[in-house]
Amino acid sequence: MNFFNKSITKRILGILLSATVVCSAMYGCSGGTSNDESSAKEAVASATSKPPVSSKVDKVESSKPVLSKPESSAEESSAEESSESSNTETSIGYIEIVENFNAEAVGTNSINLNWSSVSDISGYEIYRKYDSTSADYDKIMTIKNSSTTFFNDNQIVAGTRYYYQIRPYIYANDKYYYGEFSATNTFTQIADVSEITVTARTSSSIAISWDRIKNATAYTIYRKDSTDDNYTSIATITDWENSAYTDTGLTVGKTYYYKVDAFVSFGGESYYSNPSEISTYTPPEKPSFTASYDEKTEKIKVSWKAINGAEGYSVQISDDEDGDYDSYDVSDKLEFELKVKKNKMYYIKVYSYCTIDGEKKFSSYEMKSLECGEVPKVHGYNVGDTYIEISLDKQHMWYYKDGKLIVSTDVVTGYKNAHDTPTGLYYVINKASPAELVGETWDVWVNFWLGVTYDGVGIHDSTWRTGGYGGNIYTYDGSHGCINTPYDAVKKIYDNCKENTPVVIY
Repeated sequence: MNFFNKSITKRILGILLSATVVCSAMYGCSGGTSNDESSAKEAVASATSKPPVSSKVDKVESSKPVLSKPESSAEESSAEESSESSNTETSIGYIEIVENFNAEAVGTNSINLNWSSVSDISGYEIYRKYDSTSADYDKIMTIKNSSTTFFNDNQIVAGTRYYYQIRPYIYANDKYYYGEFSATNTFTQIADVSEITVTARTSSSIAISWDRIKNATAYTIYRKDSTDDNYTSIATITDWENSAYTDTGLTVGKTYYYKVDAFVSFGGESYYSNPSEISTYTPPEKPSFTASYDEKTEKIKVSWKAINGAEGYSVQISDDEDGDYDSYDVSDKLEFELKVKKNKMYYIKVYSYCTIDGEKKFSSYEMKSLECGEVPKVHGYNVGDTYIEISLDKQHMWYYKDGKLIVSTDVVTGYKNAHDTPTGLYYVINKASPAELVGETWDVWVNFWLGVTYDGVGIHDSTWRTGGYGGNIYTYDGSHGCINTPYDAVKKIYDNCKENTPVVIY
């Protein structure tokens, strides 16, 4: 851009010619006409050449460059005024603008900048902003090589429009000279929707959720079933923090496919993420049932009402709530009978099912417990026939499995009135062999560990004890709350006992 007009050129020419006459008078220069004309032409040529561009180095307040020639120092001014010293500052001429400046988003967190090289320069400065309403750009890179025509910006955020400016510069005589800015912008791809999960299902509704996409303008939910070829948009959610949707009014026993994408709107355009997909189905409702025990026939009787869309039912029964269940398929009636052992507790589940795409799909279930006869209780607790029993007064422990006594042993429990072992119904929550026990004043290894409470009480061996077990040892040399057990006894319990085994302490 040439900031010199004809009027300015004429004024400069006049000043330079006047300076030449003064110089001849002061120094006795003969100054022929040809020399004066030559000097004047050189002055005009220098004055009318396009000036270098200068702007603030660290922050740009406008996309329009501010043009000025760097100020000369006092030494440079003195040198220019002396006829005996030649001008050492060579004119740099007009710095070409950067052409073909383009920005291309690469995924969600990277932008590639490309441009055509500018010859006879020192390098380039690159500036960036992301707020279209702001006039300020921040310098993000100085490239000290004129042949470099590429820069990757990876300090960015997904789903954001970025504005860039680039300008060439020359560094000469300890000064920077700048060319005009070239500008471009692009939009980073919004992050993809991921981790769609089914959070709930009924015979007529499906609930899904997905990971949030920060700053998304909206999510679009699409659906199709096995009879559709194409997805149909069924909902748009305009709050990026709301990443869940429940689809209602569905048909029982069908497979449904869902697709979710996110988009960001900017400048009248929408930028979409890649969608995520999931398929699921609508199962039949769970049956509500009744269960009873007939002491004469020693049979459990289970009955329920018909479920819409169900092709059959599955009855599952076990004498261990957390153990394995025996499953019985019932497809031609709404009741089921089974002879069981008396004086035991049984646990019953009933499912309905239908066939979808050649596979049985089951409903959720309701579970009930049923006492069949006089079920023995351990200090008021219904624990079945597999459990661990610990008496603090007797300092003794018993382990029963399937009604049979496996281990009977003396123990040492928590130091009485200081670290008392808690009482009540607990369960074996974890097992480890070996295990490190760490407390405020101890750090020991044991061979076998069966955790009983979540605050660190458990059953374990204690090979450091030399004074035996049982009796009143716990009143003067008790544990910190755990049940100290002889090695052979706890090993046998550990080998036979499963997690979730009831532990009754009294």
